Amino acid sequence: TEASAEIPGGAERYVEEGSSVVLNCTLRHHTQPPLYVFWYHNRTMINFDTNRQVSVHKTKDGSVLTLEGVVRSHSGNYTCVPANAIPASITLHIIDGEAPAAMQVSGGSERRAKWLLMLLLTLVSPFCHHLS
Repeated sequence: TEASAEIPGGAERYVEEGSSVVLNCTLRHHTQPPLYVFWYHNRTMINFDTNRQVSVHKTKDGSVLTLEGVVRSHSGNYTCVPANAIPASITLHIIDGEAPAAMQVSGGSERRAKWLLMLLLTLVSPFCHHLS
């Protein structure tokens, strides 16, 4: 089995503007730690990009990318490319505070419940008008 990278949490992540984001790239099926792990935002390597408020830390089994105070320009595809392993990608969506809470992966279950209730009321409302 060939070594491959994995970024837990699914292929997409929704994060509120201004928050911090931590992307963990972990190697699977590897025999030794990677010599390097490069991180790309879209097609630009960002390991050493201080303008983006990015920090990268090597771990025993991969790498951790941290983005502080994310803004809309941080949206896009993030790919970790370890030495001698299949890369992994995730799409990051930066949303404002007015976006549906259910889209926020890091949001609490209370926010998701409120959003689902609003969705349900929106769907049921047209039927209530027909009854009166």
